[in-house]
Amino acid sequence: MAKTLTEDPHSSKRAILPRTRVTMADVARAADVSKALVSRVLNKVESQIPIPQETIRRIERIAAELNYVPSRSARSLKRGNRLNLIGVSIRTGIPPGIHQTEEEMLPSKPLPEEYRHTPVHDVMAYERSFSIGLIIDALWQNSNPTVWDLVIQHRPETSEGPLRGTDLGLDLVDGLLYMQPTLQHREYLNFVRSGYPIVVIGHISGIEEDVCAVGIDNPKAAALLVDHLYRLNRRKMVALWPYGEYVGLTIGRNRGFNNRLSAYGLEPLGVSFIGSDLSPARGYWMTLRMLDQHPDLDAMVVGTDDIARGAIYALQERGRRIPEDVSVVTFDDKPITIIEPPLITALRIPFPEITRQAVKLLMDLIQGKVHEPVHIEIEPELVVRQSCGAAMLSGM
Repeated sequence: MAKTLTEDPHSSKRAILPRTRVTMADVARAADVSKALVSRVLNKVESQIPIPQETIRRIERIAAELNYVPSRSARSLKRGNRLNLIGVSIRTGIPPGIHQTEEEMLPSKPLPEEYRHTPVHDVMAYERSFSIGLIIDALWQNSNPTVWDLVIQHRPETSEGPLRGTDLGLDLVDGLLYMQPTLQHREYLNFVRSGYPIVVIGHISGIEEDVCAVGIDNPKAAALLVDHLYRLNRRKMVALWPYGEYVGLTIGRNRGFNNRLSAYGLEPLGVSFIGSDLSPARGYWMTLRMLDQHPDLDAMVVGTDDIARGAIYALQERGRRIPEDVSVVTFDDKPITIIEPPLITALRIPFPEITRQAVKLLMDLIQGKVHEPVHIEIEPELVVRQSCGAAMLSGM
């Protein structure tokens, strides 16, 4: 049996973990000085009253011997109550009162065995850490990395009542990157008006005048994909969207999809909102369902790369050739689009640039350099590959 870390290999007795951490009062007691003096020394608070160097060295030595760690909140007093923490607010759950579609409520099922490729799962595991990695990298680019730390806060969108500042983690941080905004919970706008530095990553129509935001124009992005498919003579288009009609990016992309089809005198053959499971498995099963409902579809606009890969599995299983019979296009352009043929045509969302701009904007807000809402739109790039049929049409 493996030994625990607290077990002495030369003794039959187990070490007992302390129940309380070392406090400033403990350091003061050991150094025979006041707690206020310890606070001034360890938090390096400037004062008109000089402290003898011998006293400073004694306090620092005793603090080190006791393994005392100053609290961040205490150190923040020296910086004008700044904690030097950046928060990332991530949505969890579905807001109350949302009418979910039948597709959204379907239980998740795994991919059939023949599609469970190890490379696909490996790439998905990498992608799950991708967003946080970009934020950390942006902090390195925009500030001294030894000064700023990151706090991840999951906000409970299932809340019946308004979200409080503590739900957003505003009690923990100097500023907040607010991801995946929804229509139902807009309390963050109230906190912006109360002076809290918040930058929204992603756009919801109507927030531009109230809050700083960075992202792509989702309706325009979806319209770009429709234009591309229309030029390829596709007329029977369907859309497979992540989440539901409560997340900003889904609302915007669906609106752009429908409006651009209408401009061409067309209607969507079908639109499905598939919920929060964004896996290839979900894309596979929802596409089989879509094919049952619309067997004559000739193009699919899919909301994320992972769902698109699963959609392709389903199309191929039903004997639909890609791109000869069906064109498939998607958003994001993460590595799963090129891990196996057919390589998927994707609207590349410039996540690194979006993140860099959002972090820079948040740092400027915290430091008082920005005084009015700033709205930064980053242009996506259409990356044409095998799945749409553009090369085939041009005779390449």
